[in-house]
Amino acid sequence: MESRLLFICMGNICRSPLAQGIAQELYNGWSDPILDSSFLPAQKGIPAVFDSAGIHGYHRGEAPCRGSQEIAKQHGFDIASLRSRPVRLQDAEKFDYFIAMDSENIQALLKMGFAREKILRMGDFGDGMDIPDPYYYRDMQGFETIYAMLYPAIKKLLYAQGILR
Repeated sequence: MESRLLFICMGNICRSPLAQGIAQELYNGWSDPILDSSFLPAQKGIPAVFDSAGIHGYHRGEAPCRGSQEIAKQHGFDIASLRSRPVRLQDAEKFDYFIAMDSENIQALLKMGFAREKILRMGDFGDGMDIPDPYYYRDMQGFETIYAMLYPAIKKLLYAQGILR
């Protein structure tokens, strides 16, 4: 058995590639040296595949935005090799769950025809809030804010899915 998770945001250049990077690094045994200094690396549970996509294809083929790349590096990992792509209905056959960053993403996925039971809201694994677009903040503050929301939520998600134990 393998768990396949697709992280979704609006354009796939800020939140969802950062979430993909965090999930992959946690799965590989990394822990955040800033937020989680006492965390012992978790053990892998079931095999997992992580990817990310955007509701819109405006940024197709682009690397994650500078802010997301910079915040990832500040926390000890690199997402520069990731490339934006739009979510496609064919992804419904390839992925077990679609992890939406906010309620607007959920509504867009539903309108596209994705099954509600396969859509999860990232914030439901954290503080219960939507993960906001970092551009609603000033400078790097937004990226640090969303990172601080994503990191614990993704850890909880991976444990809940049996990907980490």
